[in-house]
Amino acid sequence: AGQAGRGPEVGGRMQDAMINYCRVAYAAQALVTIASTLACILIWRSDASLRLKGAALLTGAMLSSPYVLDYDLVVFGMALGFLAAHALERGFLPWEKTLLALAWFTPLVARPAAQMLLLPLGFLILAAAFAWIAARSKTEQSGPALWGGGASHNSPLLG
Repeated sequence: AGQAGRGPEVGGRMQDAMINYCRVAYAAQALVTIASTLACILIWRSDASLRLKGAALLTGAMLSSPYVLDYDLVVFGMALGFLAAHALERGFLPWEKTLLALAWFTPLVARPAAQMLLLPLGFLILAAAFAWIAARSKTEQSGPALWGGGASHNSPLLG
């Protein structure tokens, strides 16, 4: 009789734990969505370039969805294109070309990393790119001299 009473109790605890996990996950997603939305509003109201605004909006939209898979990252490719065009025009910081290249390969490695390492690499790269775009937008308002000049100095295409 003692064993029979344990089954539903253990199942009930597992169900409660799963419900609590889902509540935490949805709360975390809501916080990310609210934060990225507010940041996008601030960036769009700022004097940042239209390319940075577009990159922020596209990346923020990706962060706002709890269900982003590797094939959805086409939108992130467009955001990276806006960011690269902006950096070619205004200049790259020393580490930005590397980060841009790593971000470009996100669709290829996000799903395998999530499966093998149980690591949400896609989300982490989207969040890092969004923070990068927001920081660049904020710093751009301080003056373009911080970015080392135009494309003629730092462009891989122009030398």
